[in-house]
Amino acid sequence: MSSQGPDPRFGMQAPLTSLLTITTPNGLSGVITTEKTAKLAEAGDPLSLLSLTTQITTNDRTSESVYDATNKTLTAQSAAGRKSVSIFDDKGRVIRKQVPGLVDVFYTYDNRGRLTQVIQGEGDKARTTTLSYDDK
Repeated sequence: MSSQGPDPRFGMQAPLTSLLTITTPNGLSGVITTEKTAKLAEAGDPLSLLSLTTQITTNDRTSESVYDATNKTLTAQSAAGRKSVSIFDDKGRVIRKQVPGLVDVFYTYDNRGRLTQVIQGEGDKARTTTLSYDDK
């Protein structure tokens, strides 16, 4: 069983699944609910986003993500309490990922928007993966 609700910015033009109940063949069931809230700079202007908060609850365990449009960051926390921060560039691509207790990961892209490098850590302990593409 599922039900849809309005997106906080676009209403029912972009509905979201607000409730989903899943039952397995052997009778186990799970309930997933989704709630989104948006803060807009201009009321009624869905493109004037300041922040978007998404909460997903699965069987009473809630994870949350908050997108901050001003700082271009997505802060996420899992139901188990694990946190991460993704930082985006002006084109919406992840350029840095931060997870407490781990080294930061940096991403670079070519002028066609393709991922070209992933660097884990900094300095002489950094691990670099380079990607290249043919002209096809």
